[in-house]
Amino acid sequence: QGGSFVNAAGAKFVVRSEWIDESRVLDQGWSYGFRGQGQTLSFRNDGHFEVRAASGTVSAVMTGFDVLTRYPIVNNGTVVAVAPENVYAFDLGASGSFTNTGTVSVKAGVTGVGVYFSGVASPAGNQFNNSGTIDVYAGEYAVGLFIDGFDGNQINNSGQIIARKGAGSPYA
Repeated sequence: QGGSFVNAAGAKFVVRSEWIDESRVLDQGWSYGFRGQGQTLSFRNDGHFEVRAASGTVSAVMTGFDVLTRYPIVNNGTVVAVAPENVYAFDLGASGSFTNTGTVSVKAGVTGVGVYFSGVASPAGNQFNNSGTIDVYAGEYAVGLFIDGFDGNQINNSGQIIARKGAGSPYA
């Protein structure tokens, strides 16, 4: 029960999805760097973690969705997530504990989200601690921290959270 993913200091974890639907429509497909949906898995990045897609949506880190366990998600390194449609650097479900002392960079053609807590309400709530940088740039919707439908959250920010939108976002 449980488990962990660790990307050590000096390590590089890179996913590049070059797939494009034959119709050349760029909103197709979903690419993941680390996906532990429905499981209790912790994630720690002390190195470089990157996910880029030529089409569709990127969830660089998707884990959580266990309302009974507050699993730790820690970034002390660099996380880069890039796609022409939607990008979620961290898609964490319910009852997560997120700590960032590093850099999170999101570039999206449509919607970009740095950290997204979603799912059902949990007695544990969410913990968000940022002393690093979360930088989101998107063509239409840019969100640094998105918490969907929860009470009892603990949000601490002593770093930078930057969300910018604009036509011609440099997603590729």
